[in-house]
Amino acid sequence: MTAALRAAWVWGRILPRLFISHSSKDNVAALTFKRWLIASGWAAEDVFLDLHGIGAGERWRDTLRKANASCEAVLLLASPDSLDSQECQREINLAEDLGKEMIVAIVRDLPETDPRLSRWADRQFVDLSAAPAEQMEPFEHDGRVHRVEFNSAALASIKARLSHLGIAPGSFAWEPKSKTSGPYPGLAAFGEEDAGIFFGREAEIMAGLTRLRVMRKRRSPRLLVIVAASGAGKSSYLRAGLWPRLKRDPDFAPLAILRPALGILTGPDGLGRQIAPFFEHLGRTKVPGDISGRLAMPGPEAMLALSGLIGEATALATAARRAGAPDARPPAPLIAIDQGEEMFAAENAAESERFLELLAAVLKEPPAETDPYVLVTIRADSVEALLQRWPALGLDTPESHYLPPLPPSAHRDVIVKPAEVYTERVRRLMVEPALVDALARDATGADALPLLAFTLEKLFHEFGADGNLTLARYDGMKGMGGSIDRALAEAQRQAGASGSADSLRRLMVPGLATWDPIANAAKRLVAREGELLAGDRAALAPLANALVANRLLTRGAGTVEVAHEALLRRPPIDGWLEAQKDALKLRDDILKEAKDWADSGRHAEGIVRRGDRLQSAARLAANADFTATLAPAKDYLRASQKLESAGRRKARWAQAAIFTLLLSVIGGLSARVYEREINGLWFQYLTARPNLVTDQAALAKKPGDPFWDCSRTDADYSRHCPGMVLVPAGEFTRGSPDTEKDRMEHEGPLRKVTIKVPFAVAMHAVTFNQWDTCVASGGCRTVAWDSGWPRGRRPVINVNWGDAQEYVTWLSKMTGHAYRLLTEAEYEYAARSGNQARWSFGDDEDHLKDYAWFNENTESKTQPVGLKKPNAFGLYDMHGNVYQWVQDCYVDSHKDAPTDGTSVPEKEGCRRVVRGASWLSSSQDLRSANRISYSADDRNIFVGFRVARSVVLPSTL
Repeated sequence: MTAALRAAWVWGRILPRLFISHSSKDNVAALTFKRWLIASGWAAEDVFLDLHGIGAGERWRDTLRKANASCEAVLLLASPDSLDSQECQREINLAEDLGKEMIVAIVRDLPETDPRLSRWADRQFVDLSAAPAEQMEPFEHDGRVHRVEFNSAALASIKARLSHLGIAPGSFAWEPKSKTSGPYPGLAAFGEEDAGIFFGREAEIMAGLTRLRVMRKRRSPRLLVIVAASGAGKSSYLRAGLWPRLKRDPDFAPLAILRPALGILTGPDGLGRQIAPFFEHLGRTKVPGDISGRLAMPGPEAMLALSGLIGEATALATAARRAGAPDARPPAPLIAIDQGEEMFAAENAAESERFLELLAAVLKEPPAETDPYVLVTIRADSVEALLQRWPALGLDTPESHYLPPLPPSAHRDVIVKPAEVYTERVRRLMVEPALVDALARDATGADALPLLAFTLEKLFHEFGADGNLTLARYDGMKGMGGSIDRALAEAQRQAGASGSADSLRRLMVPGLATWDPIANAAKRLVAREGELLAGDRAALAPLANALVANRLLTRGAGTVEVAHEALLRRPPIDGWLEAQKDALKLRDDILKEAKDWADSGRHAEGIVRRGDRLQSAARLAANADFTATLAPAKDYLRASQKLESAGRRKARWAQAAIFTLLLSVIGGLSARVYEREINGLWFQYLTARPNLVTDQAALAKKPGDPFWDCSRTDADYSRHCPGMVLVPAGEFTRGSPDTEKDRMEHEGPLRKVTIKVPFAVAMHAVTFNQWDTCVASGGCRTVAWDSGWPRGRRPVINVNWGDAQEYVTWLSKMTGHAYRLLTEAEYEYAARSGNQARWSFGDDEDHLKDYAWFNENTESKTQPVGLKKPNAFGLYDMHGNVYQWVQDCYVDSHKDAPTDGTSVPEKEGCRRVVRGASWLSSSQDLRSANRISYSADDRNIFVGFRVARSVVLPSTL
């Protein structure tokens, strides 16, 4: 193995699935064993084998400790030397600490009764040296031909074990659902039966499994939250990635995947219906209706019912496990919740809240010999509701795992590898290399993955009959976006008279979509088909059927929903939702208020609507499109009308007194009307302008010496404007080398960048104090939501790229200086502060907590700025706390990036880069080279921003 290849192994550039631990005295046996694995179907890069012994143990320990290795199992070649080797012991101990699968194979000079093997008494170990032995293929090594013999039954046992664990090549067999089914599911999420064609997430799957195993080892916390942006494929990751592997893991008993829409207890994907198959598989009949009925009993009875259900499931799983391993410990029951954001939708909230309360009671006091865990997938723009609710239930802060967007390099696996499986299992299917290049190139933006999946499905169904998917045929479909547009147009054509644009609008809005004001984006709804198409809406049924046939809608057990939210972001549907977003938000508000009113016993007068708010609700309820969806709020609105009438009578007597009072304060009102303008002038001329720092004065500052353009000094990190430090001119290498651990493809190629002119950078991300000053002064229109966390010195969140531009425009106007966002190159230069290592302080992750807030130390929320160590330039939180908007449009490579530190050319509607990582990120995401992108319109709890100020050199003044 070359030095470069060895480094690539160590830093995760090549992702091994199997790690062979052995003594250097058994190198020949290890080589023979690897050659057998390759002959059995594993790729050479699937197997890590270090024959040189140069720091291998240390590198492997480091990889395991950081939970970033893709290794799925450790194969210990046991001999007296390997069992006595300290290096081998370190490898084994750390592998077991992280719950790695371990297979022990004796290669020489050890009886099975050797006491050193006793630690694996409850695991499978085999004897490769036992008779009868089979000669393996001879090979040359170190100038000699070697002939090694292994026991064939032992080899077969190892292969069977790896296959059972889902680690062997092709171990997840895939069969098409029908004669016409292909290897691309389109907009629908991959299911458990699709594990054999689910590619691109191998490293993330192992990271998720490792986190669960570590949680079980610690017995805390009991919730793993999988956080991802819409379109990242979190449902497929759960259903086709994690779940099939967890079912083969003897330490877990996956019970059910639930979905909150239409009821997480009683709905079509609720606990009753989804857990019944688990019992049926183990020979026990459970009736979903009976389960739902018991969970609807009063509090203590319902908690005991859920506890008993999970305890019974665990007992059955334990009995099944001990049938093959009598001393096995009980497996941990696991419940998964997919689309967790639906728990907090108004129409699902009541049942979801009851479920969470019952679940919390069971998790805090589990049944005897039961160690339960919960797994939730949830959109990044909705996770704060869960992170706030969970501790309020008295449970430990959950473990969070961020699922990043699929990198462009993985798109090729998504395209090519399912076709290879189809060729092997069904018949020939070839994807033209030019088509692969075009699809990988066109798969960009927030909806890259769903658009790619839908396009591949259409290509297969329209052109796959002869086994050739070509670029010419793709071009004929008018590219990636055209595939959905064509399918939508075809569905409307098939629907005949009911396929008009107005019919499509009535079907989609509001029955199948709503608007999330926090994310400022549309979200799909699951509708009961009988209600969606009731009354005069029955005429929309042909259109709904045609959309299902064209894979744009999906049907469940009496339900219908859009196949993916990407459809809601396509014209003309996106325009309708934008136009109706206020009505949709009002609908959700009314439903939530109606629930709160009902929960209060229908006596809380403070909840009911009055005046204009009541009239707006009444008008919406009278709208034929909204009547059905607002039916649950009918009694609430009727009670509001009744109280409004009574209140109107009581109010008449006060009108004269109020009129007199208004006359007395009318003079003061003019000042209130112009309050923001007055505040702005006050800040500009009395706070900022008297304290401005000239360019000459800024250039004279010592490194790390802060200055403010609104006050002389400010020990509280400035309540009014950011403190700045001068960043010197210099040169650095942008991006990450191929050997950097956890490197992503879009971090390259390496690019030399020269920053010719010093510039000033804010010491911290802009805080809520500073943002609120801008709002109060009329410069920023968005009153940024704090997600229920403290404001003050914490970095502002829930601001999009346009909001950040408003802020720098206002600050420039107030100070007369050229404030702006950093370019992406400037951010990386400032973050590195002269250090080309993974982080600004070096490569030793043990020091990361001294410099950064991330998922290991934040308690699942942002933290005040300035509490960690600054980097060498005097800048705080350049790693972690919040991602930060920069000026640049996102491009998937540094190949053509400017070399002078400027931003890439502007492109209308582009996604924008964010840098630095957040409070939820893992350590690898905090690397100086790490980069991701968001839609410029995104507002969420992970992203804020930091400002820069251009400084003019004396020669140009």
